[in-house]
Amino acid sequence: MASTDKRARELSAVAEAKGLRFEDDDIEQLGELPLALFRQTGRRPAQHLMIGRSQGVQVRGFEYPYQFDSKAPRGDLPMGSPILLLEDGHTYSGVLARVQWRFPYLILAGRKGRFELGGSEPMRSGNRAFDKVYALWTASPEFAANLLVPEVTKMLTATKGQFTFELHGDVLLAMSRSLRPEEFPPLMGFVVALVHALPEDVAPTGPQADDAAAPSPVDPEVAKFRNMDLHIPAAGAGMAPPDAPPQAAGAFAAAGAAFAPPPTEPIAMPPVERTGDNPWQGDEAPPLGAAFEGGPPPDWLDPDAPAGDVIDIPGVDNPFASAMDEAIERDESAMVVDPMITLAMEASEPGDVLDPIEMAPPPPPPPPPPPP
Repeated sequence: MASTDKRARELSAVAEAKGLRFEDDDIEQLGELPLALFRQTGRRPAQHLMIGRSQGVQVRGFEYPYQFDSKAPRGDLPMGSPILLLEDGHTYSGVLARVQWRFPYLILAGRKGRFELGGSEPMRSGNRAFDKVYALWTASPEFAANLLVPEVTKMLTATKGQFTFELHGDVLLAMSRSLRPEEFPPLMGFVVALVHALPEDVAPTGPQADDAAAPSPVDPEVAKFRNMDLHIPAAGAGMAPPDAPPQAAGAFAAAGAAFAPPPTEPIAMPPVERTGDNPWQGDEAPPLGAAFEGGPPPDWLDPDAPAGDVIDIPGVDNPFASAMDEAIERDESAMVVDPMITLAMEASEPGDVLDPIEMAPPPPPPPPPPPP
């Protein structure tokens, strides 16, 4: 118990220093969200929440004591979705963000994460560097093809597979085996930057997040969402380009082919919201480069660049990739991400919780066969 209290104090101190709200208990019932991390344990509560906003995105850091429950129902995960292979009794670190889309289920297992598909093979994105780092499974290959644009694959590949990602409903999760307390805010910033890098035409499947109020995700009235059958692709189906003609879909599925992303482009980072409540967000907020800690920013980032400038994030050759490789070789849990994403966080007010999630609606049934 003493070690848990010490950990909570350390996390609370980091949250306070970064302007985040800290809660010991899962006051937002994150453990109820329809993600494999939670479903495989029978919906245990999360703990040690860091609650905040950045650039208009609600973001939550948390820790999760994992204990696999083979009898736990997975009714709100699509049939055939993978089993995450995690370590019983270990406390995992995670960051959740809310997005303004309705995602079919998708999972990316990095080099430190694995999943079991019952004998079938993970899908391929067609981006060789990305596929070396991540194992991919999704309920909708078409959705994955629309989602994994160059900006997104570039950011994900740059982490060298240190994290496992889950997307479902309007929630994006990044998780790692373990983070040091001071590593939570950078990962929260990375997830916010990743949300802003998602393409606007990623095939939204429902109303925008703030269009209407919805019941709590643990309210029985939303049970229909929990048991909804999402679209399951045919075995071996590949990811056709989003602009491919309809007649090409069969060829892509038969060959298990994947879309080929176009050349990469620089990522335009949206400006940081300035509220005046945080010293990093006042009218005289320092330039982006000044937010770095533990040394000067890398030479590929202009220290005087204001937030919102177009910044070309290097991919696998960025200066943090080698540090990541070294940490993996030493089997260390240290998280190494691009410090460019250490963005200012806006602490949420008490009662400001993650809004209820909504599942993607099922696709329409196929037309009946023609009469003989």
